[in-house]
Amino acid sequence: MSLEDRIALIEAVRYVDEVIVCGLSCDLTTCDVLRSVKPEMFAKGGDRTPENMPHSEVELCEKLGIKIVYGVGGGKVQSSSWIVKNCKKAPTKP
Repeated sequence: MSLEDRIALIEAVRYVDEVIVCGLSCDLTTCDVLRSVKPEMFAKGGDRTPENMPHSEVELCEKLGIKIVYGVGGGKVQSSSWIVKNCKKAPTKP
């Protein structure tokens, strides 16, 4: 899913105030954004658990008093990696 599609999807949720995109120097965590915004809550999708989240994010949320909410949106039906994997298998039209 493209970044633009992800942003549009998240912005469509009425409870979302603002979508912030990680910068180019991002370390693949949201730690920099969490430090700057200091939200009350950090929502994680249906595929995230305390066990598979970056430890730096969990530790920072604990330090800053940010509540982590898991399973937002329910269980994951399909992921972008699932789509890519299955598109590669699909036969192409002549």
